[in-house]
Amino acid sequence: MSADTSGNIVQDRAEPGREPADILAVPYAPPEAASAVAVRPKKKVGLICLIVAAAVLIVGSIAGYFIYQNIQEKKREEAIATYRQDAKTFCDDMLLTGTQMEDVGNALLDYWGTYVSGTRYYNGHYMGDVDDAVLAAQTEQSATISQLQNDATKREQQYKKLLKLPVEDNSELQDIKQAAKELYETYQDMYSCVIDVSGNYINFKSDLKDVDDRLVKKYKALKELL
Repeated sequence: MSADTSGNIVQDRAEPGREPADILAVPYAPPEAASAVAVRPKKKVGLICLIVAAAVLIVGSIAGYFIYQNIQEKKREEAIATYRQDAKTFCDDMLLTGTQMEDVGNALLDYWGTYVSGTRYYNGHYMGDVDDAVLAAQTEQSATISQLQNDATKREQQYKKLLKLPVEDNSELQDIKQAAKELYETYQDMYSCVIDVSGNYINFKSDLKDVDDRLVKKYKALKELL
């Protein structure tokens, strides 16, 4: 508003293209300030994105950990199952090997005992001394003896494999390992008895019975664990 020459107050008129002064109540903001105001929501969105990303990373890490644990547990179970299967195969093979050694031992007792009784001709064999009697028995069991000799390396490999446990904190596997060790050691004793024959008839008969009984006992002990 303004006063005329007479001192009367008159209403200012708005110039074309310009709003009255009282309408322009909002202060003028330069373009730079408007730009600054517009950027602020973007900062908040960026912060939210960072928080979400961090949360996703944490959740992913936890999930990855449990997945890794499950994979490791599965591998552990598979390794234990494989070890038990190897032990079962070893035990079954020892049963066959034990039966073969019994066959050779019984043939030795048969021919040797026949010679000791005074018979010199038996099953087409002449036995002039103990060595002839042993040789006659070995000749009769030559195929079985060859099989035992060929399998000796395999049995050793099977046994050494069982000495390496897939996990050390499993008491059942520890028991299996110990039982396999005792069975293998008894097998070695009986193998020596029937393959590397020595001593006299009485001692051989006693040794064969003792080692055969022990082999059966050790076999059953391992079998029960499987």
